[in-house]
Amino acid sequence: MQLDYFIERLAANRLVFEGLVNGITAGQAKWKPSPDKWSILEVINHLHDEEREDFRQRQDLVLTK
Repeated sequence: MQLDYFIERLAANRLVFEGLVNGITAGQAKWKPSPDKWSILEVINHLHDEEREDFRQRQDLVLTK
C-alpha cells in the first residue's frame, strides 16, 4: 500500500476546502438556497463530524484487518 500517497492526498484536500471557504462571511456561510438544502456551514460541520466520528473508525478497521 502506498501510505505516503494517501497521506499526501488528504493533506492536499485540506487546502482545497480552505480555498473554497476562505473569505466568506458568517452570513454567507449560514445562507441556504432553500429550506431543504444545506448551508456551507452545515456542509463543513457534517464533514467535520464524519471525520471525527466515522471515517477514522472505518479507516482503522481497513488498515488493521
